[in-house]
Amino acid sequence: VHALIETALAYRTRRETLSRRERQILALLEQGHPASKVGAHLRISPRTVENHRMNILQKLNLGNTTQLIRQVAVLDVLRAGGILD
Repeated sequence: VHALIETALAYRTRRETLSRRERQILALLEQGHPASKVGAHLRISPRTVENHRMNILQKLNLGNTTQLIRQVAVLDVLRAGGILD
């Protein structure tokens, strides 16, 4: 559990380094939306979404979108359990 908390805190800290647009894209990706839907919603091309997604993963030190979704799930569980604010 301690390692999960440390990982979640590190993820949350790194997330603060994202630009406003990256945070917008991240929020939609976290909800499971594909690049095409994210692009349509934000009025940018799916390729631009993919470029942002790659930059987000690099900044968050994650290898793929699955790891990203896993981190979000861990944060949600820790918040629900009152471990994180």
